[in-house]
Amino acid sequence: MIGGHNSGCSYTQVLNHLGAAKDINGVFKWHPELDPGHYHLKLGTQHNNVDHINHDMWKGDIISGCCDLPSAWQMGHNMSLSILTGSQIDLVNFAFITLFSDPAVNMLYPFSMNKYLGISGEGPEDASIPPVLLASQIIEASELSFPLPDLNDESTELTFEEVLAAQSNSDLPSTSLHQVQSDPSAPPLPGGPGVHPEDYLLFKNHWIHKQTICRLIINKDFVSKSCNRLEHVHVGYTKVNK
Repeated sequence: MIGGHNSGCSYTQVLNHLGAAKDINGVFKWHPELDPGHYHLKLGTQHNNVDHINHDMWKGDIISGCCDLPSAWQMGHNMSLSILTGSQIDLVNFAFITLFSDPAVNMLYPFSMNKYLGISGEGPEDASIPPVLLASQIIEASELSFPLPDLNDESTELTFEEVLAAQSNSDLPSTSLHQVQSDPSAPPLPGGPGVHPEDYLLFKNHWIHKQTICRLIINKDFVSKSCNRLEHVHVGYTKVNK
């Protein structure tokens, strides 16, 4: 799939790609005539700068069937040893035979204790910056001079605008928040097994689930890879189950 080599993708994006690939594979099994087969991507005029596609960057035989993996690995091993031997690194640090004699050694998991290698986008810590306050030094919410409404209280029904106003006004110590009364004209709250009334907000006389609000506001640009794939088909599509 296009974008399959993205090493910075999240776990959710990987699941979306796998789900889309599974859907495509199922379609090709039922309709093999739709499978275009393998093909090369068109890189336009930028292919000269791509190392693994530019033929000038390859040395020797590049046919995969003629490649001997053990000898290629041994050649790379000898090249790395020759470079490390000429450096100032202690021999103990690149004694590969001794280091990898233990089968529990994992290069991707060298620190154990659920720690992995990574790249931090933040710079080194500045010693001039004061340390972060401990939890015991942080003022509790109950000690503030103004009351805060309980947003999880079932007896308090807040509209979407009122929740936004309450959150924006909570940072102003000079303004006290008034207790929002329930709207007598509001429709009944949704009910049923597994339905929590505190998960809904009243908006224009309709109860809207908070997840829907987050999806429309925060994740408005999210596009599902497999659910709406048929929406991109403009011609040549006919429903099978009529």
